[in-house]
Amino acid sequence: NGLISPVIVRKKSDRYELISGHRRKHACELLGHREIACSIVDVTDDDAIIMMVDSNCQRSKVLPSERAFAYKMKLDAMKRQGKRSDLTSAQLAQKLGRKTSRQILAEQQGQSQDMIRRYIRLTNLVPELLEFVDMEKIKLCPAVEISYLDEESQRDLVDQIDETAAFPSHAQSIRMRKAFEQGKLSYDMVKAIMQEAKP
Repeated sequence: NGLISPVIVRKKSDRYELISGHRRKHACELLGHREIACSIVDVTDDDAIIMMVDSNCQRSKVLPSERAFAYKMKLDAMKRQGKRSDLTSAQLAQKLGRKTSRQILAEQQGQSQDMIRRYIRLTNLVPELLEFVDMEKIKLCPAVEISYLDEESQRDLVDQIDETAAFPSHAQSIRMRKAFEQGKLSYDMVKAIMQEAKP
């Protein structure tokens, strides 16, 4: 049927920047199309980010990692839009009925604020762990707990996953986070926790 929904672009100096429709554009290129229909919008950088995220989140299958970075990008853009431009202007939360950017994002996405926060926490995971989340080997709640570990501790966990072919439960993840926050988490402790028999 060809391209059903036009891609969205904006004028940037002497060219156009693609905001939404990267996959559609790529598919058309593979089919040999040299031109495709597009809608031209006049938006700021932050508005462009918000449009891109909204478009991507409407896809039928969105990986947790994609959702995590999309929510983070959109929330950052919304916060920048709400910053004071002078000493008398109000923050975004006050301008929009005392709602915070996170509250507004949660409402727009049909998610709770806690769920938005959990997804954004995933952006703190090392790539290997984030891939396990996308593959549904690590569930969201354990992944959020793990996201509070530093990179070295996360890499220790990746080593243990590779060695044991086991993935941390929520309870194990909570214990690792608590030990990390107390300054007690070591490679040996990660190993001991991961080698425990699970119920």
